[in-house]
Amino acid sequence: MGDGNHSLAAAKRHWEKVKKTLPESEYETAPARYALAELVNIHDAAITFEPIHKVVFDTEPETFFAEAKAFFADNIGEGRSIDLVTGEGIERLNISGLTIGELIGKCEDFCKAFTERHGGYIDYIHGDCECVEMSQRFGCAGILLPRMEKSELFSSVMKSGPFPKKSFSIGHGNDKRYYLECREIR
Repeated sequence: MGDGNHSLAAAKRHWEKVKKTLPESEYETAPARYALAELVNIHDAAITFEPIHKVVFDTEPETFFAEAKAFFADNIGEGRSIDLVTGEGIERLNISGLTIGELIGKCEDFCKAFTERHGGYIDYIHGDCECVEMSQRFGCAGILLPRMEKSELFSSVMKSGPFPKKSFSIGHGNDKRYYLECREIR
């Protein structure tokens, strides 16, 4: 499931609630049993892939750079880059030898291990500027992830398996904000 996984989960919860009010003989034909799915061509110009960055809050940012560099040491080389961001500045690491899915997964693994050792919690942030601004706050650190090319989606899945949760977004975060507000007003 792609970008609509939250909507599908909400539809399933709604169906489970409605199902309790129906006799079993009506399960098959109840409209709430079905969810609408939209299929799109990812190569359509209107479809954009945006990274979902990682920010660690309530932690020790002064050790973030050093531990991140040690964690990624075996993968330093020519390739795509990630930016490590704290109130002390931004440092770019060039990472090689990983698919985009593996790179996102490795960043997730680092953030989880870092919070286990130093405390805090991870949040998933849409937007480059938003990630930098949040990562530079007191007690915060973040990883600014690279954009994924559309051609990388299937090759990454075939080579390294499914993407980790919160890997990328289809569309800009600001566009989703309006969708969420509209859903909430309803």
